[in-house]
Amino acid sequence: MCAMALRSAGVERVYYAMSRDQAAQAGYDYRSSYDVIREDALGRDLPCRHAPAPEAEAMLARWPERAATPIPPD
Repeated sequence: MCAMALRSAGVERVYYAMSRDQAAQAGYDYRSSYDVIREDALGRDLPCRHAPAPEAEAMLARWPERAATPIPPD
């Protein structure tokens, strides 16, 4: 779904602050889907660039705490 949303929105390049392994260590492990985003079924490449950001580590460190917090109903 993310890959299709990126394509439909005309995104030409993806920048990310943390590596897939760093995200997995924080409990956000979707490593199996990253290849789908990088190359679609037609073989078109979607460039992905690592752009480290110091604040991203702090945000990702809070991920398990946030993921465990239930979302209140509307």
